[in-house]
Amino acid sequence: MGGTATGGAPGTGGMAGAPGTGGGAGSPGGAPGTGGMPGTGGGPSSPNGVQCGSDICNPAMGEFCCSEPNLGPLQQPSECRKIGEPCGGGTPVLCDGPEDCPGGVCCGDLQTTTFPPSSNYRIVECAPTCEGNDVPFCHSDGRDVCEPNDECLPSGILQEFTVCRSP
Repeated sequence: MGGTATGGAPGTGGMAGAPGTGGGAGSPGGAPGTGGMPGTGGGPSSPNGVQCGSDICNPAMGEFCCSEPNLGPLQQPSECRKIGEPCGGGTPVLCDGPEDCPGGVCCGDLQTTTFPPSSNYRIVECAPTCEGNDVPFCHSDGRDVCEPNDECLPSGILQEFTVCRSP
């Protein structure tokens, strides 16, 4: 917030038709305040952190979310782990949207196999841009990262995250 300006010294009255003197200059106000960072829309957004089940992992503190692919009733809960710890058959998720990647985007490196047919993310991490098979991770409407014909929708692979994809 800016500082408070103060008024100047009062002027003096004039004598019998003579004008009075003007008041002194007021002190200047403080510098204007700056706004906060814009928020993101709905969805499990967690600035500077990754929503991971009921926890929030903090990559800046050496954590990532180990998220298992959609296995239906065999689904294992996601959990925060320290960078360097194995994630087994899960995907290391180091970001969950663009708010975690200053100046970049959050991209999932999509790996597909033809036999047996399957898809999974090798890793989800910040990058300057998403290229090739990379899929942007997003929140809410995804206008800031999704292509014009895509929408920010639940991932069919990692259930708790939303990605840019065609409806």
